[in-house]
Amino acid sequence: MLTKYSQVMRLNDLIRSEMFERENYLFGRIYTILDASISDSEQRKGLKDLVRQIREDINWNMRTVNRVIGQFGEKFYKGDFPEDERCYLKTGEWPKQEGEPNLPPTQNYFPEE
Repeated sequence: MLTKYSQVMRLNDLIRSEMFERENYLFGRIYTILDASISDSEQRKGLKDLVRQIREDINWNMRTVNRVIGQFGEKFYKGDFPEDERCYLKTGEWPKQEGEPNLPPTQNYFPEE
């Protein structure tokens, strides 16, 4: 677990780690079933490639988790929340240079009431 980062980043790391472990377990089971069920190596490879594409879509959803946690941190977290962490949670990338613009999140998950 991250220790030098804010509580917001530690929360993000914990959620993503849990999601990643569960994803690895489930896809490992799927690949085992495919290996046991399909004897033709070309068909098996084609189906595994399709499953890998689905897995990439799931990884896209993990970026959404970053944005949700980032918005939560900005709106509700009262502790130290450094700008580089905010940038990472919004864009999925650590800032490369000072003054480089941050991309805004695509959706507001915590609208003002």
